[in-house]
Amino acid sequence: MRLKLGIIGLGRMGKHHARVSQMIPEVELIAIADIHQIIKPDFIPSSVLFTQNYKDLFNLVDAVIIATPTATHYTITNDFLSANIHVLLEKPIAPTLHEATKLFDKAIQKNRTLHIGHVERFNPAFTHYNNNISHRPFFIESSRKTPFMPHIISDSVLLDLMIHDIDLVLQLIDSAVENIEVIGKKVYSKNFDISTAHIKFSNGSHAFFHATRIAQMPKRTMVIHTKNNIFRLDFMEQSIESDALEADNKVKQIFKINKENALLLEIKHFIYAINSKTDVLNGIKDLTTLQVTLDLQKKLMT
Repeated sequence: MRLKLGIIGLGRMGKHHARVSQMIPEVELIAIADIHQIIKPDFIPSSVLFTQNYKDLFNLVDAVIIATPTATHYTITNDFLSANIHVLLEKPIAPTLHEATKLFDKAIQKNRTLHIGHVERFNPAFTHYNNNISHRPFFIESSRKTPFMPHIISDSVLLDLMIHDIDLVLQLIDSAVENIEVIGKKVYSKNFDISTAHIKFSNGSHAFFHATRIAQMPKRTMVIHTKNNIFRLDFMEQSIESDALEADNKVKQIFKINKENALLLEIKHFIYAINSKTDVLNGIKDLTTLQVTLDLQKKLMT
């Protein structure tokens, strides 16, 4: 039986989810809700219900993907979990750790899957490194840039962009956060549009993050320093190169990676988690990522 899916929010990410979900044979897109959208887009089949009220989906779907502004996440997600509907919720989970924790508690209470949309976890460049390269990082540099887009931005660049790299680094460095530093600048919006952050870990490792949404060109890269190697991950190209330090010489290696649609892999994982009644991604990781990002944001605003 195909999983009956609904999508809440048809902004930039919601449109991606709507297109990609139609590529999965195990999924039947049943309905889409968007409070601002009046006319159904051409890429949505005529059979799909289109409504401005997300509550119209309660008795129609098995699962939903929620891609609405962060301020709405708690209420909408809680409503669907209360209606016994599985949820894939775009990051960040919620504006506060308290609300995020309550959502995971609700998912446990209702025995529903709550998956948080950290799509870079499914990027082949990251999964190849994480699954096949055992070198322990002691220094990581990440850079995430997007060009300016003139639309209403409700989140800071930390919750919008940097959170992706914070999430990945917390998986790569298995140690408690000891200290954080952050600077930033408001440019085009009421929130911070550019920021650089530093996290020091208890085991002596360091991670530096740079995120901006006022760049000339998009960029999503990570440089991972280990004892004898430097690995360069490009999330847009889905590639990994490394320099091995041997006898004062650098030996370059290019890794062979099968390029795939990370969002497609994420939605497939969501379906697997529902069908298998388990989620191999731990909610504790999601809450830790949110906590560290919110701590950096709080420090930035003081």
